[in-house]
Amino acid sequence: MIKYLYFSFCCLILATTSVAAQDEFKTYVDLHVGSVTRPFYTQDSIDGIKYNLWQNINHECGVDKSPELMDKLGNIIPRFSQANFEEMARGNVRIFCVALSPIELQFMESTYFNDKNKRPTIACLTGIYGAHLLLRAKEADYFQTLIRQLFFIEKNEGRPYYINGKAYSYKIIHQYADIDSVLNDPYKLGVILTIEGGHSIGHSVYINNIAEGTAVSGIDKEYQDLLSDNIARLKGSLPLTYTNDIYLNSSIFYLTLAKTFPNALGGTSLSFNRNQLTYLSRPNNIGDPSTTLGYKVIQDLVSEAKGVRKIIIDIQHMSLDFRKHYYDHVSRFSLMGTSLPIIASHTGISGLPWTSPLYKKKDDDTKNNNEYLNHWQQNLGKTDIDEIYASRGIIGITLDKNVLGGVLALNRINTAVPNSNRQRTACLELFLANVFKVVQTVNKKGAWDIIAIGSNFDAMSAPLDAYPTARHLRSLHADIQTFLDSPTAIAEDATGLSVQEINRLKFGYTGIEIADKILWRNSLNFLKKHFK
Repeated sequence: MIKYLYFSFCCLILATTSVAAQDEFKTYVDLHVGSVTRPFYTQDSIDGIKYNLWQNINHECGVDKSPELMDKLGNIIPRFSQANFEEMARGNVRIFCVALSPIELQFMESTYFNDKNKRPTIACLTGIYGAHLLLRAKEADYFQTLIRQLFFIEKNEGRPYYINGKAYSYKIIHQYADIDSVLNDPYKLGVILTIEGGHSIGHSVYINNIAEGTAVSGIDKEYQDLLSDNIARLKGSLPLTYTNDIYLNSSIFYLTLAKTFPNALGGTSLSFNRNQLTYLSRPNNIGDPSTTLGYKVIQDLVSEAKGVRKIIIDIQHMSLDFRKHYYDHVSRFSLMGTSLPIIASHTGISGLPWTSPLYKKKDDDTKNNNEYLNHWQQNLGKTDIDEIYASRGIIGITLDKNVLGGVLALNRINTAVPNSNRQRTACLELFLANVFKVVQTVNKKGAWDIIAIGSNFDAMSAPLDAYPTARHLRSLHADIQTFLDSPTAIAEDATGLSVQEINRLKFGYTGIEIADKILWRNSLNFLKKHFK
């Protein structure tokens, strides 16, 4: 009897240990980074510059750059790569979603560009060392560029890269079992492929003709057929091109339908400030609803006909009317028994009702003058959060301070001494104010299950100063835990986040439990459920 009890006790201990091992921390997870764009475009650089995915990239700022553009847009994007793969490895961010996205041609257009200053200015602003074909292009087959980006990341899969004498490599994730294999190898990174922007599956000539209303009769149907074929190519149902029999060997997890400029599928939310609107091409589809073409693309992406896996829709950058239409689509699918989780991959939080006068107000540089949070319509309102929660989706909170904060929060960060404790606290509190607004809106313990990190590293305009690169997720994890175990009020007059309210909204979770949920646990759970 004693031996039996001892044996049973040992089995219980082993079982407990096994369960704990399944849930132990092994990696941070980032739902959205832009690691591919800069190294991909250097492959065609006219001066021989070529970077790989692992290397740090610092922007080149030559003497011929445009002084007007540099004065007004000089800080548009950090001049260092934030999510090169070595940086990810050093930060223990070993599972991450990489956004593939051909550059929209409008970014290459400005009345302030000329033949002499265009290339050095673009290189200095963005870190993209473009070839003449890119800089002078009047049209673009975006889908073919997307395929080249896919081949670029595929051909380097498995190749060793040495960090401190250790051979690291990356693996493209096709199913959740691949994530487990990556996490069991401390020197391997897991890359999940995503696509940003509906333009990526199309062609600029069609987009421009449809957007400008100059399209000839039947071109909408012609473009619809092209987009349907390209989606089938991304799902592996058709060869990648008409001229070969090569099928895609990778899996696309989600696609962000909108980005910055018109794509004939639906409207975008404003993401440009006044200077960007003045000195770059001005988007002319801000606030537009979904189009008939956009509706068909959504159907093709989420279809699981013939046994192919759906590509989930990411609502980031959609206009408010476009999002409303998509939520109706999700509801219809739900009535038919099909679950569509809603992803907002790299966003900030407003939390205001859509009907709020402030949220409805036109987005401009003055909208958040007296606000702690950013209430531009690119950020999630109350209904957005409720829809995501109901769909068991996920929200990736960005680490771009300009997206997260209104003037009250940004002034606290920007006027603090650089690298001071005061600045670090201001950055952390702004991030957590966005997090708590999600929980406050849902007002249920389950809200903690839908919050994650979607940093937008290597595609943002202004990183939180205390957490500027992937390796700083370690610090963010520790800071969240420390703060929540002994919280202080966060701009209580502007947010209502008193110590009492923060403790209530924790719903009994400890600091480490919440930090784990945000930095890795929720994302892994979401992937386990939907990346099959």
